[in-house]
Amino acid sequence: MGQALALAIETNRTLVVAPDVGYPYTDTDSCARGSTWDECYFEQMSSCTWRDALNGTDEEPACIQSPSMITDPSMRTICFQGYFTADDYSFQAVPPQFKALLRASPIRADKWYYWWRAQSAAYIVRPNARSRNEIEARKRRAFAGERIQPGTISVHVRHGDKYVESALVEDGVYLGVAEAMYQAQQNVSGLAQSERLRHRIFLSTEDPQTVEAFNAAVEWDVQWTDVMREDSATSTLAHAALIGPYEEMLNSLMNLDLALQGDGFVGTLSSNWCRLIDELRATVRCKAHAPYLDAQQDKAPYDVDW
Repeated sequence: MGQALALAIETNRTLVVAPDVGYPYTDTDSCARGSTWDECYFEQMSSCTWRDALNGTDEEPACIQSPSMITDPSMRTICFQGYFTADDYSFQAVPPQFKALLRASPIRADKWYYWWRAQSAAYIVRPNARSRNEIEARKRRAFAGERIQPGTISVHVRHGDKYVESALVEDGVYLGVAEAMYQAQQNVSGLAQSERLRHRIFLSTEDPQTVEAFNAAVEWDVQWTDVMREDSATSTLAHAALIGPYEEMLNSLMNLDLALQGDGFVGTLSSNWCRLIDELRATVRCKAHAPYLDAQQDKAPYDVDW
């Protein structure tokens, strides 16, 4: 979606989201039937809608993969779907409107896309008023009025059906990486006591066995939300079907909000959710300076193919 936004900006167009009939997270009684995900959960991408873009017709617009595919400048509406496969447009392209800014920055040119990913995520993931109220209400119920204390390390353990894409990282590895982060920071001079990491973890995960493993780590003070979790091999969609897609989405956004309050971060950047945490902690939470360690040490954060 971030790259679709980049393509829209580059071609001087407004990005709107098309409704996805049957999409479980919007095809619910809690969302207006036929709504888009940004209409239901987030601030809309634009005041324009897909219906505005179609201009009262049922004709499907031409779909493109690159700005060069806009052969008729008078084309009012174009669409993008799927993956970027055009030879002349990279899925890591940054809108040219930002390049003067980036050239004046200390960011290396081959890392500009990483900056854009974070900026686009910050724009796209803006919970609307209803979602924000739901998140706060769920925190009162599922987090028992607790708070994320300063010095907490936020750890997201992605298990579930992630094994389909890559080998799962064991719980002990995450704990070891969190300990390494804690120990490394103790050797940094000049930090005020209030800036120091503590032996404190906020754990977000879909795996109940992971909660048990972290809770058994007596050297850590571990917090997590009291939500329903399934067997470690259960897919996200299967879990959503069990408890309700709207319930699953709002529980996820609640955990995301809490995870972003950490002062150190551990995850696996092969996980889209961990990337989202990385992108949002660096933007909306203003914690780009905070340490982030990947539990898969063979994958450096900037080298992940996204």
